[in-house]
Amino acid sequence: ASGFDKAQVADIIKVDGKAVMFPVASFVYPVFVNLDLAAQAGVTKLPSTRAEFLEAAKKMTHADKNQYGWVLPLSLQTPSGVQNDMMSWVWASGQSMMADGKPA
Repeated sequence: ASGFDKAQVADIIKVDGKAVMFPVASFVYPVFVNLDLAAQAGVTKLPSTRAEFLEAAKKMTHADKNQYGWVLPLSLQTPSGVQNDMMSWVWASGQSMMADGKPA
């Protein structure tokens, strides 16, 4: 009745060809990579799993040179940094920031 056009939604979840769910909001979480540091560390292919990501981050980390394979932007200027950068990993692992219905 409102004129909603389902064709405009790219992420409609379908079962047996019928739309059953679509996202209310969709976000892109980019990964920024210093390709020169990756190449110097022997990382020739971008990781596609968390295990590969961890291995690449370890290879690229040299604490003595203040060089790290992965960092989080944790600052008061961007208070959503933790949620955007960390919680997506937590949720993708099936975890939650709640314990027994209360904040953990």
